[in-house]
Amino acid sequence: MGKLDETEHQKNFEGISVSDIGEIGIGKNFRKDGENRIENRHSAIAHYLDKVPSLFYTKFNLTLSSKEWILLDSTLAFYITVLYKDFMRYTGHRLTELDLSFGQLPFLIYVGKSPGCTPSELTKYLQIDWGYSQRTLTKLTKSGFLRKEKNTENARVAHLYLTEKGQKAFSLGHEVFYCWDTELVKTLSEDEKLQLFTLLQKLVAGKERL
Repeated sequence: MGKLDETEHQKNFEGISVSDIGEIGIGKNFRKDGENRIENRHSAIAHYLDKVPSLFYTKFNLTLSSKEWILLDSTLAFYITVLYKDFMRYTGHRLTELDLSFGQLPFLIYVGKSPGCTPSELTKYLQIDWGYSQRTLTKLTKSGFLRKEKNTENARVAHLYLTEKGQKAFSLGHEVFYCWDTELVKTLSEDEKLQLFTLLQKLVAGKERL
């Protein structure tokens, strides 16, 4: 697909609405609960960005106050979404070697780094729903990645440990992170890599203080 200039993008996507987007196959990604939150619109359009050039303008028939026009590829959210999708694809392919899903990997990484942790500690750290956490831990235990040991002083408390199979997945997780990072930043100089990680660490630190 050839590159389109700004004027042509504005012409092609002017007046696009939730229903219009539904017709091009991504309307299901929108929340139609009356709030129409901007982050949900970004999420939906991110799926469409794979099919159009990166210079992408659109005008929503929604409540955007004074900001009607959004240059999506000028937002940090856009690039995070693109990289996250790429990481998921890469990781998912590698994890099939162990019949493990992308969503299960953070559980094994946390337990591998914190052997003997409790399910409540893991759930709090990952900031996930308790029910989802319990279902995933049960599945990982039945699949042989984790083992549980009851607390000798309180039988209601269980401690989590990696099995040999879980340790293999833990090591693969580290390998996947390292290999994806290496491939991603291979075109950057050492100074650029340092600057990139310094800024990302600063952003994450600021987020944690909120």
